[in-house]
Amino acid sequence: MKNSKGVQFWTEHLASAKREGLSLMAYSGKYGLSIKTLYHWSSKLKKAGGVKPTPSDSQFVALRVSQAPPIKAEPGCVLVLNAAVRLELQSLPSTQWLASLTQSLQGVR
Repeated sequence: MKNSKGVQFWTEHLASAKREGLSLMAYSGKYGLSIKTLYHWSSKLKKAGGVKPTPSDSQFVALRVSQAPPIKAEPGCVLVLNAAVRLELQSLPSTQWLASLTQSLQGVR
């Protein structure tokens, strides 16, 4: 079997599923892959005797994901309309938006 990028891509995914000890169904769900396509490549590669990627060809790397602390960004603009309403915006609103807001709030108490 010709070692194309498609063959390499699916071979690496199949090897990764095996390393993670996941069924193809679980692996496809975890990584958003088509289960039908994953089964197709699994069958195709088994029939061809498998294609083993060399370590230098592998595009997968071990990754540890940790939860980063939330970043508290200072708002770019704060509008205090009354004691009960405070709008915090990331950037300055357009003058048209402010005019529309002002118009909408006229007569509202």
